[in-house]
Amino acid sequence: MTEILDYNDKILVFKSINNEEHIKSYICVYELNLHLIKEINISDYGYSQSKAIIHNHKLYFVNSSDNNHSIGILDSDNEQLEKIELDMIPNEIAIFKNKLYVSSGIHSQPGNKICIIQLDDRKMKIVEVNTFIDKMISNQDGIYTMYSEDGKIDIRKYDLDSCKELYKATFQYDSNTPYYPSVLFSNQ
Repeated sequence: MTEILDYNDKILVFKSINNEEHIKSYICVYELNLHLIKEINISDYGYSQSKAIIHNHKLYFVNSSDNNHSIGILDSDNEQLEKIELDMIPNEIAIFKNKLYVSSGIHSQPGNKICIIQLDDRKMKIVEVNTFIDKMISNQDGIYTMYSEDGKIDIRKYDLDSCKELYKATFQYDSNTPYYPSVLFSNQ
């Protein structure tokens, strides 16, 4: 189980099965009393989903463990699955208004990006950013990202339209002590 969400009086859980015979992924739909209603096979959309967001009755999800270059989408009204194909491997996703923000990149290497996708027409704009993104959220103020490496945790704020870096806060820690960014959230 890699992700859990609460939606429309249902609990949605991502499940991956990886054994010698096959790799399968599912969205398990539960009632609030945890009675399993159904499992939706999403194996064609990768495995080990790492991030999921619900927006306008659609569940957007990514995985970064199998070099899948797409965003999976489950329409909760009719249970239809579709993809948004990308020219990059998605790491993190965030949504604000009708824009999907997708980060991509590799730790400690240049070329990290944020792809801004207009959800109504799927037009894409790709912007390079200064750092890898471990966690990402968005709200009306901007895109917030978090990254940890070499004894520091960086939190950065980017403009919603240009993805230009606006602010940065850095927290130092003893690099001999294992730290990692685990959660970034906003109440807006």
